[in-house]
Amino acid sequence: MFLLLSISQLDFVSMLDSMHNFYVLQDSAQLKTLFFEMVDPNRGIPRSPKRHRLRTYPDCFYGHEMIAWLKGSDKAGDDSQAMIIAQAMLDARYVICLTDNSVSFHTYDALYQFRDLTIDERKHLQENIEKASNYVHEEQKWDQSGLHCMSM
Repeated sequence: MFLLLSISQLDFVSMLDSMHNFYVLQDSAQLKTLFFEMVDPNRGIPRSPKRHRLRTYPDCFYGHEMIAWLKGSDKAGDDSQAMIIAQAMLDARYVICLTDNSVSFHTYDALYQFRDLTIDERKHLQENIEKASNYVHEEQKWDQSGLHCMSM
C-alpha cells in the first residue's frame, strides 16, 4: 500500500512539473515568435495533405520538413540544434503529432500540424503578412525609380 501511494505521488509531482514546463515554454517570447514565422503561409513551413496508414491528414508536414526549414531559415545551425528547437515546439504544444502519441519529436514517419491559432494570433499573423507585403512593394518602388543605394 505504501509503495502504491509513493508511485502516485511521484506521478503527480511529475505531472505538475511537466505542466509547469509547458506553461514556461508556451510563454517564451522566442518560441511564440518562431511559431508565427513557421505558420506564415508565404515564408513558413510548407504544409499539404499527406497520407499515413490509409488516412489523409490535411495541412500537415513531416518532422524532417520542419528540421530542413529550421536550418534553411537560419534558425538552427545543424540537425541537433534543429531537433532541440523542434522538441521545444512540441513540448510547448505549438506543434502536434498526428501519427503517434510519443512525447519525443521524430524526423521521419511522424506527421505534424500546428495547433489552432487564437483570434488574436490570427490578427497578429495577418498584420505581419501585410507589413511584409508592404515592405516588398516599397522595395520594388525603390528599384523601379532608378535610385539605388551605393555602398562605399
